[in-house]
Amino acid sequence: MSIMKINFIKTIIPETAFKKQYELGSLMIYHIGEALNKELGAYECYECSMAVSSFDEEEVQKAFVEFSAKMDALKLEQAKVDKVAEITAYDTSSSVNGFMLNGMLIPWSKDDPNSPNVDKRMGLRQNIADKIALGEENISIWLKGMSFTMSCAQAEVLMRSIENYAYECFNVTASHKAAVGELTTIDEVEAYDYKAGYPKMLEMSV
Repeated sequence: MSIMKINFIKTIIPETAFKKQYELGSLMIYHIGEALNKELGAYECYECSMAVSSFDEEEVQKAFVEFSAKMDALKLEQAKVDKVAEITAYDTSSSVNGFMLNGMLIPWSKDDPNSPNVDKRMGLRQNIADKIALGEENISIWLKGMSFTMSCAQAEVLMRSIENYAYECFNVTASHKAAVGELTTIDEVEAYDYKAGYPKMLEMSV
């Protein structure tokens, strides 16, 4: 009998009706991996069926070991996908993507063109460079619907500090995602602290 032809289906059977195996016409119905759910009063298990003439309990158990290993691998992979999604969500949240200016949180998002996201910051740095080249000392920068006037030197430090902070955050996020990819159990994945290691949010005044 080919192990690959044995299919397992997850099912729930009332405790009083559970049978490890039984014949149904020419078929053998076999249950494996059973666990009693006391709240439901039923067994959660996997069921397989095959011709009575082909049934070999040892072969079924071997097939189930292989099936369980594949299922565990899929569950682990899905847990990693979910954890990476959590990391991405945190990385793009205002808990990371933002800075404090004059005691006010200034968040940024790639989806908000009015926020100081990477594209906006590149434009601002060019504006600052232009001001300096023209010999102007001050620049007004609009953030969160408000105008902040500062010296070009302050503005340059502000932009460089934000870029450095964003770069360090990127490194931490990438490290977390790589670390999750190396984990070998679902418990490790679920317990992984992806909020650790990020640099302290910038606090600046102008």
